[in-house]
Amino acid sequence: MDQEKSPTNDSRKNLIGTILIVVVAFLFLKREAVQELYHKAIGYKFPESKIAWRTDFENALSESQEKGKPVLLVFGATWCPPCKTMKRQVWPDEEITKIADEGFIPMYVDVDDEKLAPLSSRYKILGIPAVLILNSTGEAVQRRNTMSRSETLSFLTSNR
Repeated sequence: MDQEKSPTNDSRKNLIGTILIVVVAFLFLKREAVQELYHKAIGYKFPESKIAWRTDFENALSESQEKGKPVLLVFGATWCPPCKTMKRQVWPDEEITKIADEGFIPMYVDVDDEKLAPLSSRYKILGIPAVLILNSTGEAVQRRNTMSRSETLSFLTSNR
């Protein structure tokens, strides 16, 4: 007589435990997306940067030469999770805004903007976000990637 085997309690517990681990790992890895969905659901508005971002590279270099300030050149994209983190947690910070506007000519480049695509090639941008400090001739003198608020403050204050 053939009897069907039913799963034991141990194997059910193992399966449930494995599924929970996979779900938790997925949520951890996709936490930015989960947070974004949550914030949209509750109608939360993220703080916006008050930095006076330039959008024309040649004008930014000219202004850099006129004012004797380096260019703060930031590369990012709307689809990039670390870029979103910096956009929400770093650039809106009042102290960073003050340093960026007083000590630099800030320019933001969306890597998906076809008009600005040559800048990504010129500065060999392989990953975003990328934060560069340029001298008034457009030469990159410093380069960093994703930074926390405190790392960004340190980076900006050491490059004024």
